[in-house]
Amino acid sequence: WIRDAGVDVLHISSAGNVAEQKVQYAYSYQVHFSERVKKEVPGLTVIAVGVITGGKQAEEILQEGKADLVAVARGFLRNPNFVYNAAKELNVRPRYTAQYNIFLSKSPFY
Repeated sequence: WIRDAGVDVLHISSAGNVAEQKVQYAYSYQVHFSERVKKEVPGLTVIAVGVITGGKQAEEILQEGKADLVAVARGFLRNPNFVYNAAKELNVRPRYTAQYNIFLSKSPFY
C-alpha cells in the first residue's frame, strides 16, 4: 500500500520526542529499524539515522544492506567538515559543486 500512496523513500526514525520513550543512545542505535523496513518492503529506498558519526560507519551500513542512504544530522552539526573528514577516513576524494572549487583550491582542508 505504501507504494500505491506514492511513497518513494522512507526516512526511518524513532523520533525520541515522547517523554515516556526510553531511548538507549549508541552508535547506529536506530539502524535496525531501517534494516527491518528494507527487508519488509523490498525495492523501496530507505534512509537510516541514529548517531552515524563517520564515513566508515556510514559505509558499513550501506555495504551490509541495512539502508540505501544514511542521514548524518548530528555529524554535520558537530563538524562542518564532515564530508571532508569522511572522505579522508574512506580514502576517497570528495566531489563538490563547481562554485566551491575556487575556495577549495585555496583551502588547507583540501
